[in-house]
Amino acid sequence: RRGPTAVSPWSSAQLLWSLAVCGSYPPGLFWALLRDCGRCLHPSQPNREKACSQLWSAALGFALEGGGGGGGALEDLLEALPALRSVERLHREHLATRSVASSSAHADVSRQLSALGVAHVCEHRTPEGLLLDCALLEQRLAVEVDGADHFVRGAGAEALPAPDGATRFKRRLLETAGWRVVSVPEHEWKQLFGPR
Repeated sequence: RRGPTAVSPWSSAQLLWSLAVCGSYPPGLFWALLRDCGRCLHPSQPNREKACSQLWSAALGFALEGGGGGGGALEDLLEALPALRSVERLHREHLATRSVASSSAHADVSRQLSALGVAHVCEHRTPEGLLLDCALLEQRLAVEVDGADHFVRGAGAEALPAPDGATRFKRRLLETAGWRVVSVPEHEWKQLFGPR
């Protein structure tokens, strides 16, 4: 039998994230890979920031969806796996230093909300480390402006675009954390509010 160290740290992060996107948290495998997450922290690791973001998302998914306990489960997880605190710290540092460019549709949605007198915050970061396009904080409503890269098409010419796995995963995490999520597909927004 080969353990988690038989795969690269980057592969471990991708595997954990992929399992979480699918909502699958096999206890033995998931714990073994999470316990080994400290290998992703070494500065020489390629894709270190991306790996930490994927690890944090997977751990958050496990705590909110797989562990069944929400915030308390996350604290328990952080206590059980001390290296995960460093993963969280690196993830948050990466988010803080990353410049976020809003799409024109995102800016348009924000302008329309403002014109309607709807108080909102653009690029809001939740306590869990998730980034929201527009957040109506009092209502705990997330407005996500989803571009073409958030969708996949099914087979057949008549197939409508459907949200991809990463987008569905983020929505699930937000909903489990107590947010209502409204998706504004960019292509639909442009059809409604584009040049006439």
